[in-house]
Amino acid sequence: MLAPSLPLSAYRADRAQYPQRMRLTRSDDDLVALSVLLNRCLQVRRRDAGQEVLSALRQKGYALALKILEQEDRPVEDAPDAATASVPETVRMLREVADAAEDGGALRLADALMLLAYREFGVEAGVLEQGRVLAQRARIARKLGDREAAEALYQEVRGWGGGLAEMQARADIGNAMLARERGNIPAMRAHFTSALENAKACESNELIAMAHHGMMLAAASAKRFDEALLHAWAAFRDIRGDTVREGEALLNVAQAAFDLGHPDVALHIFATALARRLPKRLELPALGGAAMAAASIGDGDTLQRVVRRTEQVVGGDDFKYDAVAALAEIAKACALIGAPDAEARRLAALQAATRAGFHEIAFGLELVRPKTAERRSTALASDTVRQVLEDADSLGNWEEYVANI
Repeated sequence: MLAPSLPLSAYRADRAQYPQRMRLTRSDDDLVALSVLLNRCLQVRRRDAGQEVLSALRQKGYALALKILEQEDRPVEDAPDAATASVPETVRMLREVADAAEDGGALRLADALMLLAYREFGVEAGVLEQGRVLAQRARIARKLGDREAAEALYQEVRGWGGGLAEMQARADIGNAMLARERGNIPAMRAHFTSALENAKACESNELIAMAHHGMMLAAASAKRFDEALLHAWAAFRDIRGDTVREGEALLNVAQAAFDLGHPDVALHIFATALARRLPKRLELPALGGAAMAAASIGDGDTLQRVVRRTEQVVGGDDFKYDAVAALAEIAKACALIGAPDAEARRLAALQAATRAGFHEIAFGLELVRPKTAERRSTALASDTVRQVLEDADSLGNWEEYVANI
């Protein structure tokens, strides 16, 4: 179900989902404080306490949002100060904050933030920002498993502003993910195809990249790894300039290259992504992918470097799933290369996965045995795919990163 509007209740409900974690994000207290502050704004408006008081509260909220984004490694360049920020700019900042909360697993608190922003700023936010807030709430509803609410919100988003192309693209992307969860790959592909057309119509690089990412997922599900690679690369090109999102896109390119049978290139791209100093939620899967790629080409030295780095990163209670998944990939890589400690690592990762209730990871580890998998050999590629692989392989100085792990 979608979150209650009271922020503290929402946060408590989120915390209850992760009893083993001390915190959900680096900014839990500030996130709750920001939500409470937005609630106060609504109360001031209802009491008609004066525009001066309301303006002061809004400025305080904007400054707190900037602080949260800095703490979450999402600093906003050239952001106006609190005194001069427009309402649409303020709402955009709140969407970024809610996105950070969502990434940490605070889904109900993220929804409470978006609901409060929607109620507080209303038409002042402008048609586009209002629609974007609705789309974000729909995405959160989907992640919470409230399919009915998600479908209703996406339907509202599709018609928002008289059917703006951007809103249709956002609705298409959401409906594609709902189709994926149902296992309806043809519908997923159709929605993402429509999303790409609408994203191009509104000239949104962000949405074009998201649509290409979706097309990559659809292609990979159909084992069309060459097509998946091309879409992953297109997504990367459309988000150049944002270091974190570039890194995330490169992980997809690397994984597609690996699935296509080019573990050597995949290793280089994983290392290039890691050299960007990714946040933990991205570094963990990148390390796991790099380990498998290194093992697949028999590069034991690089594998050991990746193992050491992974052991440094996995500590703490945050991003538990990603941490256990990375340890599982390390165990598989060690088994693949025949490392002496492979079985010990497999059992340790299996225990961690079982204890945390990550059954899919545990099942995969039960099937792993030392030296049972075959290393991948480089596959043939079309001219287009070969060019993408060459372009991706030439990004950054991956060797320097590996040498300094």
